[in-house]
Amino acid sequence: MTDLKGKRILVTGGAGFIGSAPHAVQSGDCLRDRNLGSRGSAKWLPVVRIAGREMAHHRRIAVVGLGYVGLPIAAAFSRSGSRVVAFDISSSRIQELRAGYDRTKELTSADLAREELYLTDDPDDLRAADFFIITVPTPIDDAHRPDLRFLLSASRTVGKRLKRSDIVVYESTVYPGATEEECVPILEQSSGLASGTDFAVGYSPERINPGDKDHRFETIRKIVAAQDDHTLDVMADVSSSVLTAGVYRAPNIKTAEAAKVIENTQRDLNIALMNELSTIFHRLEIDTQEVLAAAGTKWNFLGFTPGLVGGHCIGVDPYYLTHRAERSGYHPEVILAGRRMNDAMGVGIARQCARMIMKGNGQSSSEACVTVLGLTFKENVPDIRNSKVIDIVRELQGFGVPVQAHDPIAEPQGRAKRIRDQSRVQRCSSAGPCRNSRRPALLFRRRRLVARDQLAQERQGRGVGRQSKASARTPSRRGRSMATLKCFARASLARQLPSRQLALSRSLTEPIHDQSGNRGCGVHRFSPGAETVATGATRRRPRLT
Repeated sequence: MTDLKGKRILVTGGAGFIGSAPHAVQSGDCLRDRNLGSRGSAKWLPVVRIAGREMAHHRRIAVVGLGYVGLPIAAAFSRSGSRVVAFDISSSRIQELRAGYDRTKELTSADLAREELYLTDDPDDLRAADFFIITVPTPIDDAHRPDLRFLLSASRTVGKRLKRSDIVVYESTVYPGATEEECVPILEQSSGLASGTDFAVGYSPERINPGDKDHRFETIRKIVAAQDDHTLDVMADVSSSVLTAGVYRAPNIKTAEAAKVIENTQRDLNIALMNELSTIFHRLEIDTQEVLAAAGTKWNFLGFTPGLVGGHCIGVDPYYLTHRAERSGYHPEVILAGRRMNDAMGVGIARQCARMIMKGNGQSSSEACVTVLGLTFKENVPDIRNSKVIDIVRELQGFGVPVQAHDPIAEPQGRAKRIRDQSRVQRCSSAGPCRNSRRPALLFRRRRLVARDQLAQERQGRGVGRQSKASARTPSRRGRSMATLKCFARASLARQLPSRQLALSRSLTEPIHDQSGNRGCGVHRFSPGAETVATGATRRRPRLT
């Protein structure tokens, strides 16, 4: 590629970066005016090599999806000197990033201010790239089935801007075969091109751990896989230009997809074993942490601990593998058993706390209050999505226990407010006692809940109102026993209850480490039976009523 120093580049009606006038490229310069809001017909082409500074590859990179994964990747390439189109469909997200604010706390304002990082919400700006990295979320639905809507939508967006010789790399977690069976057909349909001849596809699973400043994108070895050897070489060159840990070349895309999905499945099962052991030891009145400390003196004992499993990795990825296994005719027993164990831990902790409250400590009072310290799904992360702490709060409220919460790191607006409103949780500014516990507008109100239950019983007795088939069925033995226990809890709190403030503290927690020293994603310790219980993470579970 020729040196662009002193030359003027202008494309009319084409793809690239917006510029107001022809501009002479100088030494160390990277085409200016990256954040202009206007959408004129004059757009600039990105520069790969500038005034003698040559990149390790000659690819123009675009990152689609600027979340926990995409934004650090785009920033890493921009720091290496590559011009990067950083695209997200959320205009508010782009505006925040342009203003130097990253709600995920992964990047600083200096990282976002780099000239090489072109932030945009205009999909036509993707035409300037020839190497697309798709990093959109792949969650699960309420039935624990893979939800590929974001991935397929991103494939359509990129497909409409594909050109011959372009490469599309997926980094989102999927089940084995999803890239070639679900995404490639959409790329071909949207672009009118043929995969393998006109453009190529690769897969390189993300391994970013949010909140972890030690294991960053550049310092983690990366798996790369592609449809052919040439594309694999290009992917390896592009990744190696920013990675210090190197790359691992998988033989094919399905192998790379399977490797990613079992990484978190293995951790999920190990933590599920620890959670079940902690439940057993609690019944036997044995300290779980002391047992693990003693067992850990053996050289091959894995260093996992019990905890809440949540976030977007460990609590989600196993369901992608089980979904694909069931499609092939095999029902996985062990993986799903581990998921059930981990999903139930939040409710189990809340019921244990309710029993401790009902036992009391010998002091008389008319109210008890639970203070939850920490709402996010893991330490040093402001995100509360898929946080198992919400399950603890809702279950405690089901027993009629007032709850207040405090988390200085949690996102103060948006989703945090919605969760607070849905759960009727008082969000306090300090970790002190429930001084406002008698304010019914802010805290859980037992009278309203009891009145609602009584009204429902009266309506059912009169046969008034609509009833679903599920609500008309006779409740199970477990449902009747839980309803009886909750009624007893409400009655006990309504009469006279010893004062006992139970702190559910995540600030005292320690992140799980495996043998390699990697911190867990959305996992925290807790010690069953202790008066201070650490909260952390997992998926939402329907509350028993």
